[in-house]
Amino acid sequence: MAPPTPKHYDAFLSYNSRDRAAVTELADRLKKNGLEVYLESWELAAGQEFQQSLAQGLLESKTCVVFLGPNGLGPWQKQELQVAIDRRLSDKAFHVIPVLLPGVERPRRGDVAHLEFLLNASWVEFLRTLDDDRAFRSLVWGITGKKPTEPESIPYAGVCPYRGLEAFGPDDAKFFFGREALTEWLISDLRREIRSDQGARFLGVLGPSGSGKSSVVMAGLIAKLKAGAIESSERWPIAILRPGVDPLENLAVQVSTGLPTEKGMPDVSQVRQLIDELQQDERALDRFTRLSMHDMAVDSRLVIVVDQFEEVFTHRPLGDQARSRFDQARAWFFANLLYAAAAPSGRVVVVLTMRSDFLGACATYPQLSSVLSAHQELVGPMTNVELRAAIEQPSFLVGCEVEPALTERLLADVEGRPGALPLLQFALTEVWKQRDTRRLTLRSYERLGGVEGALEHRANEIFGALQPEDQELCRRIFLRLVEIGEGIENTRRRASYNELLPVDPSKSDAISRLINRLSDRDACLITVNATNANDVTVEVVHEALIRSWTKLRQ
Repeated sequence: MAPPTPKHYDAFLSYNSRDRAAVTELADRLKKNGLEVYLESWELAAGQEFQQSLAQGLLESKTCVVFLGPNGLGPWQKQELQVAIDRRLSDKAFHVIPVLLPGVERPRRGDVAHLEFLLNASWVEFLRTLDDDRAFRSLVWGITGKKPTEPESIPYAGVCPYRGLEAFGPDDAKFFFGREALTEWLISDLRREIRSDQGARFLGVLGPSGSGKSSVVMAGLIAKLKAGAIESSERWPIAILRPGVDPLENLAVQVSTGLPTEKGMPDVSQVRQLIDELQQDERALDRFTRLSMHDMAVDSRLVIVVDQFEEVFTHRPLGDQARSRFDQARAWFFANLLYAAAAPSGRVVVVLTMRSDFLGACATYPQLSSVLSAHQELVGPMTNVELRAAIEQPSFLVGCEVEPALTERLLADVEGRPGALPLLQFALTEVWKQRDTRRLTLRSYERLGGVEGALEHRANEIFGALQPEDQELCRRIFLRLVEIGEGIENTRRRASYNELLPVDPSKSDAISRLINRLSDRDACLITVNATNANDVTVEVVHEALIRSWTKLRQ
């Protein structure tokens, strides 16, 4: 008699027996969708050896779905998980899919650092109910490998899907790929702090220059909040700012603009009054927010995003009095943010991005240092799988294709290079401009000089096209826009437009034309920010330009 043919399963379901009811409900739905799943209560006959049967079921399954419910990991589940991890190491086609059941939050990222698949995998989260169709479609996608067709996959023909040296913003979320796993961890961190309402509703996102901190917060975290990743977060007001030369004013302007007021948009006097209060009382931000949001739902929050937080340390005013005023403003800036984020039943959530080499500068401020130490996520290098998605997926959305040889070359060129993400995005932008119909080619990439040569080539091309007198003005402008690091990497410096104007008024028009040329869409070596006609600032587009443009370094 021939031996029975081994049964093959689409998924092995690993769970704590105390969560059996929820897992069985999902197993029924998966079966109705035509999937064969291994659920031990369906497969084990009386008298069968339990452990051996489970191990055999895992070996006969294409994927392993690990459920994490209110009761944590069960003792048998931990053994199943170890078998699954061992198999994953030898079989790259075998996937382990973490699934969060209702009533529980995923563990802290640091607590599962030893389980790499939990860190880098995209989780499926049934946060409020098992009837979450979006989460269920994600689970089916993870098991089958076939992405469900959604309206978002319609190509954006003719649009450049890469960002050059600029960070991705909330409006660029559709082109932001590769950081999905990290984004989910950031959402989980915030949700946990908001639900507990103990400690601080605070999250610091830290990493080296060029690691993509701003992009993952703006195009990842903020975009997800606007889409309702946390209950009712799609209705939350969001204030995004950079400290700049006057952190208290920037905080007051953005918070006042983002929150509803009885008179509509705030006027100058209202903003000035808030600034005065911020520099006199650490409770001012919390009080202002509570008053402004008193008619909003009790679960509403104001999310304050402070991008490039290190500016509070890189700005160095000239003169003792100016430095003293800035030091005082910085202290009140810290005090108001920290108090508002920690106030019981407060409405403020604080998210900041900061270069990790400035963490030491925070030690001078014990409360800030303590909160950052307890509430931070580090942005590490992207895996090859994440980089491949960041290279290829945006191109697909605009109806183009990345030549496989180009993808492999890019992966090799950025491997082991910290801070290479802006250079990668810039190179892809330049290759996209020279695309062969709908194809991004290795030939164009090599012609540009590779991942670092593309930026050097473009910057030299723009500089070389200038007249000699404009080249000298360009040199002076860029030197004003770089803050020389003392024991740390050089940083960009934001300068007022008036600060860049020459003493000789006859050259003002030439400076104005040059700034427009360097900041236009084609060049984009510097950016110009205007709050109003009297408050215009200029800065280098990204510190990658300072590191990679040889002429500027010299």
